[in-house]
Amino acid sequence: MKKSKYLITIVAMLVLIVALFFEYNSVKDEKVVEDSKKISMIVYGDSQETWEDLKMGAYQAAKDYNAEINFVVMSNESNAKEQTALIEREIRNGAEGIIIAPVNSEKMTDSLDKVLNQVPIVEIYNYVDTKNNIPVITANNYEMGETLANIIDRETRDLKILVIVDNMERNGISDRLQGFEENIKKENIEYWNINGLIPSNLVNKVEEESYDVVIAFDKFVLETTGEVIEKGNYDIDVYGMGNTTKIVDYLDREIIDGIIFQNEFNVGYISVENMISYSNYGVNIKDIYIEYKYISSESLYDTDNQRLLFPDVQ
Repeated sequence: MKKSKYLITIVAMLVLIVALFFEYNSVKDEKVVEDSKKISMIVYGDSQETWEDLKMGAYQAAKDYNAEINFVVMSNESNAKEQTALIEREIRNGAEGIIIAPVNSEKMTDSLDKVLNQVPIVEIYNYVDTKNNIPVITANNYEMGETLANIIDRETRDLKILVIVDNMERNGISDRLQGFEENIKKENIEYWNINGLIPSNLVNKVEEESYDVVIAFDKFVLETTGEVIEKGNYDIDVYGMGNTTKIVDYLDREIIDGIIFQNEFNVGYISVENMISYSNYGVNIKDIYIEYKYISSESLYDTDNQRLLFPDVQ
């Protein structure tokens, strides 16, 4: 009889422990849901495909730090009013932090100053001069321009060079151009401000002027330049900045000869990581420079380059 009572007591204790365990985990899961931070990431352009590495980094950080990411792509590349409206919409919908690639470094000043009173902000790629400094996470754009100038001086002969200038309202792009202009030693260079008119105008420009080298400072412009060069079967060396699936394909097929790009996976991951640190623990967010690298058609399949270009296959 004593053994029977003892056994019953043991079983009852085990049942109680199991019940408490499940109750604890249920409460813990509810707490996780309650503490999950809602972060909106707003970028320019009209295609999610060009931001795949950035998204992967952001989503990985969200998984690691218990956040919800709403990734928002504008309907075009240059409308500051649309970006402002998207920020306001995301805050109304419960966003507790905004990560933004400013579409215009001047026209977004008032909008971001206003938002800073409501939620924390992290800028990526470009920065806006506001009353209160907003942290920016990007590669050193001036140094990227300087590096490209050195590469052009080293790898090209004294040829006729066309530099395509666009999206200068973003100081990340203008800093790249400045770094290039202040360090290039070549003289036979034309700077052409396209004002968003590529690709049709580029076809005419290339056929009329017979350029040997074309350079672009923005991944959207570089991607479209590759399309024009491929369709026209032009014998032109192409260099630029940025990496998308199309750009890497053009690099592989030697339509594009070399690219400088920043680690966009890290941009996405670190921006979310820092936003969470600020939201949860009040840790001040500081400007962070992300690594960048030059890759040519010849070095495309180096192991380290593959790791940077395709973080999803690691």
